[in-house]
Amino acid sequence: MRSSTAPILWVLVIAFGLLFMLQDTQVFDAVLAGPRTMGEVNGKPVTSEQFNQRLNAFTEQHRQQTGNPPSREQLANYQDVVWDQLVVELALQSQMEELGIEVTDQEIRDAVFGDDPDPIIRQYFSLPDGSIDRGSLRAFVEAPEAAGDWIIIENQIRERRQQEKINQYVQSSIFISDREIEQEYLKTNTRANISYVRFPYSEVSDDEITVSDSDLRSYHKNNGNQFEQDKTWSFRYVTFSKLPTEADTSRTLEMMTNMRESFAMAENDSLFLLDNFSTTEYNGSFRPATEVGRAYYDVFDMETDEVSEAVIDGNQAVIYKKTGERRGSETFVRARRIQLNFNDSNKDQKRAEANEIVSDIRGGADFSDFLSQSNDRTSAAQNGDLGFLSREDFDNAVSNPLFRANTGALVGPIEYEGAYHVFQVVEKTNTEVSFVALGRLIEADPSLTVQSQQIVADDFREFAVLDGFEEEAARNEYVVQEATATEGSPFIAGLGESRITMRALNRLNKEDISEVLELDDMFVVLQLDEVREKGVRPLSDVESLVEAAVKQRKRKDILTQRVRSEYTGLESLDAIAEAADKQVQSAANVRMNSTNISGGGREPGFIGAVFGAEVEQLKGPIVGENAVFFFVVNERQEADLESLSSAERDRIRTRLQQQKTRVFTENLVDELKESADIKDHRQALGMMQ
Repeated sequence: MRSSTAPILWVLVIAFGLLFMLQDTQVFDAVLAGPRTMGEVNGKPVTSEQFNQRLNAFTEQHRQQTGNPPSREQLANYQDVVWDQLVVELALQSQMEELGIEVTDQEIRDAVFGDDPDPIIRQYFSLPDGSIDRGSLRAFVEAPEAAGDWIIIENQIRERRQQEKINQYVQSSIFISDREIEQEYLKTNTRANISYVRFPYSEVSDDEITVSDSDLRSYHKNNGNQFEQDKTWSFRYVTFSKLPTEADTSRTLEMMTNMRESFAMAENDSLFLLDNFSTTEYNGSFRPATEVGRAYYDVFDMETDEVSEAVIDGNQAVIYKKTGERRGSETFVRARRIQLNFNDSNKDQKRAEANEIVSDIRGGADFSDFLSQSNDRTSAAQNGDLGFLSREDFDNAVSNPLFRANTGALVGPIEYEGAYHVFQVVEKTNTEVSFVALGRLIEADPSLTVQSQQIVADDFREFAVLDGFEEEAARNEYVVQEATATEGSPFIAGLGESRITMRALNRLNKEDISEVLELDDMFVVLQLDEVREKGVRPLSDVESLVEAAVKQRKRKDILTQRVRSEYTGLESLDAIAEAADKQVQSAANVRMNSTNISGGGREPGFIGAVFGAEVEQLKGPIVGENAVFFFVVNERQEADLESLSSAERDRIRTRLQQQKTRVFTENLVDELKESADIKDHRQALGMMQ
């Protein structure tokens, strides 16, 4: 050890010297700063400015459409969409450059100063008569203080022109020939009427089949493409809800209750709603009973200018002020219902039960006592209340007795649409009312509910790392759930669509415990159990699927051989049907481009054989997807190209053009992504949290 001290000291001296030299060159600043762009595509940078500008456009559009900022998951989705768009655009830009397709500076000048200026120039520099204010335009372009804004506009024009050229490139790559149009017309309009005898593979029982381990291994090896999977993660997780609690609901109701007096005194209800940030919009029109929501039914008993108690309407607390009432032209009935469904075997029994219910209620029993027997679970959850009904809601067989009955009366049982119905009339009215509702969302309190749940989640995560995930969950009596996520699909059973969770899984190694993930309605802590890379799933995972496929193949082979040996040589479908103890089935107007056969399921190969056969000739056996067939084409109506009008030709061309464009675009995007050199720095920049 002592003999090596001197060399070690020299190494340390040299190392420290290098460190001081590197510090002077600011290399550490560059290392610590990390990547300076969001990423690169074929050497072209995806700048933060590009990314944020596009992302802001999505979020602003979301805000305008919904009135709210995007949630965490929605924002994560927009981030992925923007990234994919920019990657494809830059990859396509590289492709265009290779093809010599570019937007020149002269094209930009023409788009600004030419006779047909770009729409963005028209947007900012148009005069009232539609012409361009050339003087203002030139002054803006030449003004030094507007240089930054002009660069943005020029880039937008360049991107628009580039997109136009991309579209032209795509469209020029797609050609629909007259021959294709005629073939599509023939396949769509050529039809056949057929008769057939069908031998489904399911007729072969499991007792006739022997499946060995060798069969399973062989099928799995030779059909691996059927069992391919994308990268998957298996994990366990514990959730901590961010949804409003009973205390949050009570607080919101109390807040609305405290506003009743000021609402009653308000002279301008519309302005009052705006000043108090109401989640409900002003509506001062008169409404019939059927247009009044269930939460507002007390309005019919209120005085004008009276303000209601605070009530819950969906996810909001509301108070409402009655502003008027008048007599309407139509009467409506509010009713409760007990519904007993029946079938052919129990119809008499259900009629007797309905009569007994009516008898018991008339004898003093409570209507509510029988709601547990009702098959209409939606109304049963509302104490049987159907709300206000108009005559058009039911046929006359129900409406006439219901609307003739007095308030409180029982109506029924009435047989209607496969059920016996017993109604109780709650009230009748022809009054139309106007009222104004002030609403507030019932939300989880950021500090009392959300922050406290985050603290609980943080504590769980900390102790789970120290003591074990399952152990800490058990100690706190938290429910541990299991889930599987698949790359490319943000939907996770139990969590819904969660790109935030997918991003976290990508950062974890096996047995790692995640940070606390904040989703829209919950906090999540997860532990990664297993990662399976993209590829063929092992036989042990898909053995049941492989066994089912092997059995189906053996059924197919056994039945095909049996049918060929027993029925080939019979001269008619009737003879085959009689020998097999089957019925001759028929299908009319089978199109040449069909894939399904009536009574036989998906059988594209069989349908292809139908249109390759001669009329009135027995054909078979045809080995299909799900059965073996013998058939006869009774009649075939051949499409006549002379009937193909120019309008129909144009419609077919448009449809084929759209189909080809979609397929071409999807393939082009996939190929561009696959061939491009993509560097994604978002995670290093903290964009993938």
